[in-house]
Amino acid sequence: MRKIVLFILLLSLISFSNPLTPFGLYTNQGLVLNEGFFLLGVNFSGNFLLNQDIFSAEDLNVFLETGTINLNNINKLSLNTILNASGFGTLKLGNFAISTYIYLNGNIDLKISDQIKDFLIDPITIDTEYNISEKFIDANVFFDAGVVLNLGKFFIAPYVFLPILYSGENQYLEFTYTSSASPAMANLHLSEKADIYSSFPLDNDSYEIKGENLGMAFSFGISTDSFGIAINNIQIKPSVATYKSTLDLGFDFSYSAQGTDITADVSGPDATLTNFQEDYMEVSKTPEITAYYKTSIFFLKLGARGKYTIGKKDSWDIGVFGYTNLLFFTPYYSLDYLNSNGLFVHNFGFKTDLRVFYTNINVKSISHTFSPFDDASFGISVNFGFGI
Repeated sequence: MRKIVLFILLLSLISFSNPLTPFGLYTNQGLVLNEGFFLLGVNFSGNFLLNQDIFSAEDLNVFLETGTINLNNINKLSLNTILNASGFGTLKLGNFAISTYIYLNGNIDLKISDQIKDFLIDPITIDTEYNISEKFIDANVFFDAGVVLNLGKFFIAPYVFLPILYSGENQYLEFTYTSSASPAMANLHLSEKADIYSSFPLDNDSYEIKGENLGMAFSFGISTDSFGIAINNIQIKPSVATYKSTLDLGFDFSYSAQGTDITADVSGPDATLTNFQEDYMEVSKTPEITAYYKTSIFFLKLGARGKYTIGKKDSWDIGVFGYTNLLFFTPYYSLDYLNSNGLFVHNFGFKTDLRVFYTNINVKSISHTFSPFDDASFGISVNFGFGI
């Protein structure tokens, strides 16, 4: 009962942004006109989601209260982040509008094999060898800069893009453990290496962006008060990452005993970026389709939205939302399901709009179940703008 009451209070009191924005999970750049400024406007936004599957919310509460962690409660050794930040300015001239924008967007995901999790929590069997080798990091972070041209409800948005962080296929996580009872010994070895590419050098501040580095793409679609559809990231030319480094982590432990003579040695853990060098890697954007629909029922605005990433199996997201306008305030709630991650994202918020200035603050509760209280994962969005 207490959880239900808390859920209702969150719906009523916490602040959030407009449910439909031009950049983010359901990108539709025609929505640069969404704030309704008469002549011109400047807008900024930031969005961050963090999902960790290591501990539940209950386990985290126990740790904060007692300072202890029960390793048997580990779910998965995985961490997922989605981040984006944008800034854009818009000039309206009748039915025509032009907007310039910059947009930082992407994700960084880490996943450690379940076999390592099982090794941590299950009883260790003597005279057993564990061998694991697999990919463990997925990083796709881009910087975009472009222009949005609106003619009535139709828009087209050409842009250039550069990879900030991009993980290559050349990577491995290697874990081995061997032990025996006679002679008494145990050896544990953990190492990981991954090639990380970028258009910017990761070891110093001096760099030169050349024309060949810039990828080129465009988006187009329709944006109206009741529905919209966008086809995004139609690539004309891939970008080129000209710098490479190696993410390197290592940990070693050895133990041996003969009678009362016991020897133990530990090395690490160490995590470094090494092997900085110039390289050549073509990096492409993945095309996607987004859509939304809105309707009114009495004083409520209700709607649905979705995204499908072309060429990626099971990569689709869907959500529903509702809000109402109360003078200068717009309380808002939405529920999204991110299929590729198996996550429910509850968004609670409120928008304050003084016509020449607006602010949006959004908090997110992220969970693998429908309940927003099961997992210790969260997110936040902050948007603001001004204009006339």
